[in-house]
Formats: sequence, C-alpha cells, structure tokens
Amino acid sequence: GSLGMVWTDLALTQQAATEESEATTDESILTDKMTELLSEEVTDKPTVSTSDMISRIDTTELPFEGLTDKPTESTSDMTSRTDTTSRTPKDQEFYSVITVDDDQGICPAAFPNVYYNGQYCCKSNKEKVYAPQGTQCDGSVIQRDSLCCDGDNYLKCPSGICKSYHEPDAGGHIFNAREDVEYELKKPLEVGDVIRAWGVYKDHTTSKFNVNIKGSNSINLLHVDFRPFNDVVVLNNYVWGWQSEVRPTFSKYNFVANKMFEVRIEVHEDGYRIFFNGKELARRFPHRVDLSTANHVILRGGSNGFEWTALKLPNTQLAGPGIPFSTSTGKKNYLDKPLAVGDVITAWGIYATDSSKFNVNLMMDDELYFMVHVDFRPPPNENRVVLNSKKQNGWETELRTALPIFENGKAFKVDIKCLDGEFEIYHNGNVLGSRFPYRNGFALGEVKFVWLLEGSLGMVWTDLALTQSSATEQPTSSSSSEPGVVTKKITFAEETGTPTIVVDPTPTEPEEVTDDPTEEVLTILLKRLLTILLKRLLTILLK
Repeated sequence: GSLGMVWTDLALTQQAATEESEATTDESILTDKMTELLSEEVTDKPTVSTSDMISRIDTTELPFEGLTDKPTESTSDMTSRTDTTSRTPKDQEFYSVITVDDDQGICPAAFPNVYYNGQYCCKSNKEKVYAPQGTQCDGSVIQRDSLCCDGDNYLKCPSGICKSYHEPDAGGHIFNAREDVEYELKKPLEVGDVIRAWGVYKDHTTSKFNVNIKGSNSINLLHVDFRPFNDVVVLNNYVWGWQSEVRPTFSKYNFVANKMFEVRIEVHEDGYRIFFNGKELARRFPHRVDLSTANHVILRGGSNGFEWTALKLPNTQLAGPGIPFSTSTGKKNYLDKPLAVGDVITAWGIYATDSSKFNVNLMMDDELYFMVHVDFRPPPNENRVVLNSKKQNGWETELRTALPIFENGKAFKVDIKCLDGEFEIYHNGNVLGSRFPYRNGFALGEVKFVWLLEGSLGMVWTDLALTQSSATEQPTSSSSSEPGVVTKKITFAEETGTPTIVVDPTPTEPEEVTDDPTEEVLTILLKRLLTILLKRLLTILLK
C-alpha cells in the first residue's frame, strides 16, 4: 500500500468448537455464551445451522491471555504446546494471536526488547554470551542488530518486524518513547509549557526526522523537521495542507554519530522557541493555530538506526500528592516536612553513554553532610554503584554493588525507600544489591533537601517526587487501610521548591477478609463441572 493506505486491525474467528479442543479460553465467558444460546426459546424461530450457532459466540470477548506460551512449530495446530527453551530463533514459528498488544509492529510488554534486526523480542535487555557471534552476543545491552537473547527467553515478532516496546507516559515525568505513537497531552497547551524530546543520531546518512504538536483532523500546530542532508530545519504547520515554511539553517555537524541529543520546544506569547542541545535555533515560529486545539505529540522519521528514545510533556499541575515536578541537575530541592519511615524519594533522569558519574543525595543543613549518597559510576572508568555517607571531616566507609543497565538516550528512575533503620534503593523498579544503614550522627527527620548532581554528555536529571506513605503514632506502619490512620503525601512545588501537603482526614475502613478458602474452592469446582456439562450438551446439539 502507499499514499496513506495502511492496514489497521485484524481478528480471528475459529469455526469449530469440540470436546477435544485444548485451546485456552476464558471458561466463564464461554459458559455464559453457551448458556445464553441454550436458554433461548426455539419455537416459531427458523432453524439455526451449525455454522450460524458457532458464529453467534462472539469470540471478540474471549481473551487471549492464555495463548502467551510458546506454541510448537506446527502451523496447523494453534492449541498444542511444546518446550522450546533450547531452540534458536530460526527454529521457531509463532502466531500473531500470541500477543495481547493491540499495536502491531511492537514487541509485547512481556518481551519488550527487539533484536535479530527486528525479527525477535527478548524478555531481558541483555545479550547472551556466545563467543562465535562476537560483539553481537557478548552479554552487553541488547540492540536491534544483536543476535542472542540472555537466557534464550524470547519470542518471534508477532507482526514479522518489530520495534521495542516502551512504557506509555505515566504523567508528569520523563518517559521512554518511540516514533509514530500519539502521546496525549495531559493538559491544554498554554504559554509557559515546555516539551522535550530525546533521540540518538546514527550518522549523516540518516533521513529527516521531526517533532510534531498535533490536534484533531490532521491539524499540525508545529512541525519541527530536521534535515541533516540539507543542513536545515524546516518549521511549518498543517491545516488542510502545509503552510509557508520557516527554514533556519542548521549544519549536520551539530549531530554526532551514535550520540544522544535533545530538542526542547518552549511555548511563548509570540510563538514557539526551539532549542537543540540547549542552543536556540536561529529563527522562531509564530502561533498560526490556537493552542487549545493541541491534543497530542508525535515523533516521526529517521533511518539507518536513528531512534527517538524519550519524551517529557507538560505537567498537569505544579504540585500534588506524589506528583513529579521538573527539576534539574545541581538544584537543591528543599523539604517542607521531615522524612519518616515509609517515605519514598523518586528521581528521574536520562542516560548518555560514557557519561561521568551521577548521584542522588539526601542532605542535612549544608553541603557537608550527606546522610546517603547514591552514586552511579558507569563504564569506562567503573561499573559500580557506590553508597556512602559524609560528615564534615570526610567520607565514611563505602558500600559497593553492581551497576544496573543504563541505555543510551533512555529514561530511568531511581527510588530511595526509607525503612526502619536503613534505605532500600531501586533502579527502574528493581532493588539494588545492598541496603544502606542510617549511620551514627544522622537522623532521617533531619534531612533538609534532595540534591541531584553530576552527569555529562547530555545525561541530566529531569524530575523528582516525594511521597509520604502515612502519618501515625507508630511510624513503622505503612498501611493506609487501618482504621484511624490519616494519610499524608508531600510533593515539591516546581518553581519554589516548597511541598504541598494533602491530608485525607477520613479514616479508611479495612476490607472484609474471608479466612476460610473452602467456599472458594467449591465454587471453582462447581464452575468447572458446569463448564464440562455445557460443553458436552453443546456437542450433542451440534451433532
């Protein structure tokens, strides 16, 4: 297809249902459908053929979660299974119905990392070590041209050729993004808003690529199109056709092969200001379409390995319970209330290959006292996370743990959870190997500010949030479902650094818990028995 012709949707309806079928379906939905068919009055109604009866079972309501296991190589039997863990990608065949993702051309969330030139999706973000394949199977971060998947835990791209799966925007902070996806604006676009996009440039053979602020009915408020081969950026908008262009010159040598870059769009009263790696383009673009019509941002273009990697959209509000706010490297983010057991500090950033070390710090009254210093030290110099504390007379004893995987141009998240007597630290939801104790001379309630430091080559800290889990007479309790507990949450204000405290004065009642599992077991057994009986009855009727 061409000129806008695209395939968009697909459905599969099997025209048989027998007692011997082993296809995994949702038994409760199938039971409801059969019961509905069998309970209908048939007097004064025309005869229903077998094929018509089967077609009346709406298969669109039958979930495919049960088909996420690896099927056999047979293309004629969708329901048989086999152990395929020892096979290479070339040995296996997979069906498009395996994936539960709606987007075709994207790896499923459970196997998010594309490799083998887009043909396969790996559960891990690391390669397997297999010496005959050299650097494409050396245990490093998996790439599109990698040939091995760590643990051989993979599946074939459901649509033939895939892109890596990235989590959608959770709101208010930087997130991993990809091209050709509509990312919804969480608020009306207005003067003062900032949109930031990151990508990794391949080389000077890369075709054009662009950032777009769009509305409905194909309206494009702003089209920022980088064209390295012409040494220009084209700025334009689209309303029933492209309008007059604004073309600031922009040398291709502003890009560096395999290096991350940032595009920043600021919304001003007189128009848009566009920045590349912090430097403003030579020309601005006026408002030609009302800002209120904007509803999403989309990244497009690129070739030969070029990749859009991350995006940050305007915050829905400046502060609120647990809501991230924009910050920057080196900024002191002051607390309004003392930290307590159960609190979680969350920081977001974006990584650049070969960056210098970067860290999250919980600070006392001044810059000399670090209660905890979480220092990420990537290669080539080191490959560790260093945890430490510091008093006026110097650093104390280090704790070292393995460095988690960071990817060039990709967003990441660091959580510091305040436990009873120690900190637990997470990277992208995975706990680091060592906890860090509260050391002598430090008290959690004496922490005054959070300090995000260092990084280079485009690595920056972008967002921060703090959530207080609860406020009770017993600070070790983190449950908000106990009667009498008043829930408190704290976040920072973006501009002033002052947190907003939101208190829910209404105690929450505990949910009723059923301790005896007998009733639940009997219910499951009865449902299964009824399902078997209904299947047999349907089989008899169809014969």
